[in-house]
Amino acid sequence: MRLYDNDAYREDFMSLVYGLLSDDSTNDRANQIIDAFDSAPEVEAEVLPSNGTLTLEQLRGMEGLPVWVVGISAINDFKGHWDIFEWSDEKMIFCRSLEEPDLDNYNPEGKLGIAGWRAYRRRPEEDTNA
Repeated sequence: MRLYDNDAYREDFMSLVYGLLSDDSTNDRANQIIDAFDSAPEVEAEVLPSNGTLTLEQLRGMEGLPVWVVGISAINDFKGHWDIFEWSDEKMIFCRSLEEPDLDNYNPEGKLGIAGWRAYRRRPEEDTNA
């Protein structure tokens, strides 16, 4: 589905309709068309969630979903890649790395965003490690 900004286009649309139907001296047909335009149903655009660094609680809510992981220290300087998380006894495991199978097990306690890696809902636009 394509979304349109009807409010911004309304004046141009009205000029177009009145121009096309200039032979209608009462403007009844033009007004009916403009009324139909104004009664178009509204839709809510899906707003993507923020793409800031995910907290552990947010990661727990994304179990089984892909997350973008980036190393941020000299110890973990791996390039950004997609991983799928699973949880076990409050400890997280990268159970399936989608791009680097050797990165398969991390414990996040005290490590998230501080000494090793960060996770995101989607690949950050400014990520240069990919």
